[in-house]
Amino acid sequence: MTDMTNATGHTPGARSVRVSSPLRLAVALAVVAAVLTIIPAPSPSGATGSTGEAAGGGTARAQSSNSPDVVPFIGTFAVSCAYQTGSYCGGHHGYWAIDTGMPIGTPVYAAGPGTVTSILNHSAGGLSLYITHPDGRISGYLHLSQTLVSVGQSVDRYDQVARSGNTGNAGSYSHLHYEEQKPAWTKIDPGKMWACHGSTPVLYPDAAGYSTWQGLPYGVTIRNDGYGCLGGPGGQVWEYTTGYSNADANAVAAAAAHFGMSPSELQKQGVGLLGWMLLVAGASGTSPLVPPPPSTGPVQHETAYNSYEKQYLDLVRGYYVLTPEQAQAGGASLLVFFAAMAGA
Repeated sequence: MTDMTNATGHTPGARSVRVSSPLRLAVALAVVAAVLTIIPAPSPSGATGSTGEAAGGGTARAQSSNSPDVVPFIGTFAVSCAYQTGSYCGGHHGYWAIDTGMPIGTPVYAAGPGTVTSILNHSAGGLSLYITHPDGRISGYLHLSQTLVSVGQSVDRYDQVARSGNTGNAGSYSHLHYEEQKPAWTKIDPGKMWACHGSTPVLYPDAAGYSTWQGLPYGVTIRNDGYGCLGGPGGQVWEYTTGYSNADANAVAAAAAHFGMSPSELQKQGVGLLGWMLLVAGASGTSPLVPPPPSTGPVQHETAYNSYEKQYLDLVRGYYVLTPEQAQAGGASLLVFFAAMAGA
């Protein structure tokens, strides 16, 4: 671990966050440009609209460390029931949930990171697994034949957690019943869900030609070729290292401690926030940041990005005409600024 104590004895845990003039300037210009720009935004690579639309259309709930937002299986399978999908469901789904037919034993993956909070075996849902995610959502996987995790276990997005089955009231129909709840036992719209068509990220149900899960017709197929295009298993990872002066490194470390993350994660979260601000503001073209945030120094932090996260890094560095390392410094400086505003 890098020694974050400077010559004056200032440590990362200190309450005072000092922001250098270049960092303050970078923050001010970034915030003003993002908020005041009103021209339609370029979407991240692989997207088609100005609000974070991926191939297939639709506005995504931004993939982050907090939410369940990926299709929880790999393969191409047909939806039998969604929300209020018609008489063929026998009125069974007058609520948010998605039934997808698949052979018994098909691997089931966590739709997002979280903690396994419940494994039940009851007459309706059969063997059922529930994961509570950092944003408060609970993802549920029902009618399973086997669970591969235990209550209290932490899981990551893309981890295999179970195998599909036909337990409970599924009868002879082997399928995965997927639902999301917030609060517990209150079913909610799961929103858009990411999948991969080859190396291209897509969103469902839009990739199937529908804007909502409500009323989705019987037999519509969901295809997911894996998670590589999203940075999951087998996906490409990009790594960039940004250097800081001792003074700026102390400010970054203190802000990271304030937000409960590492300096490397602070860089990524700051870049993501800048990208989100550009999308919301509708920024397009370029607006060079002069002078650019300093990105060299004795204290260095390396941050890794998957395919999805890199879209926001590319958006930020493209708009402000920065190197990836400078974009990371700018993102970190934004969160340093907010930490200072909070009195960290």
